[in-house]
Amino acid sequence: MEKLEPLWLRVLGWLAELIGDQSRKRAMVDAGATPEQAEAVRLVSVPLGTGYSVEGERSMDAEKLRRLGESLAQKWPPKAEKDGTLVTFCNFSVQEAAQAYGCHDLDGMMANDMALALADGLIPSWRRALGDRAALHAQRGGLALAAKTYPGHGHVAVLAPEPMKFSGSWGYDVPCVYNVGKKNGLMKCSEAFAVAEGEPAYYIYGETA
Repeated sequence: MEKLEPLWLRVLGWLAELIGDQSRKRAMVDAGATPEQAEAVRLVSVPLGTGYSVEGERSMDAEKLRRLGESLAQKWPPKAEKDGTLVTFCNFSVQEAAQAYGCHDLDGMMANDMALALADGLIPSWRRALGDRAALHAQRGGLALAAKTYPGHGHVAVLAPEPMKFSGSWGYDVPCVYNVGKKNGLMKCSEAFAVAEGEPAYYIYGETA
């Protein structure tokens, strides 16, 4: 029965082949092989796997985010109280979205609490980003938020995996979000946040680049 060389020897041989046969043998001896082992070892190739696509995986992740955002918009409609006030649930929807990504940093927070904590850098797993960077992160299936403080109650929304769209209100392209508020659904950021108060800040969780 043919005797196989130790795997570490074969891998060393494969790596050292890149710089020539004599250098290969010398490198293997320096690493602990005997001259006989260095002479006799057969080279192996390590083929890369086929059938895997980074963009394909990102597309699947984006589809998961799309289904998540749509389900949250349906799950958390505004609720009219007896006195006529409208109760909205943007913080609950964002917490649930974050939990789907294994993030519990936002649990138990109101929208203003989230926006302030993110703006002050108190949650290390999140970092601020420009709108186009946050939108790209979402298009790759990553979790990104839009957040802004307001007197009384702030507002937060999950970015959708969609291209930026032009906002006539603000005069430039803005991300799209899955809004949970007085009106739920997929919309431009300028339709989800008070136009007069300006654009929200954007934050991304993790990396997809």
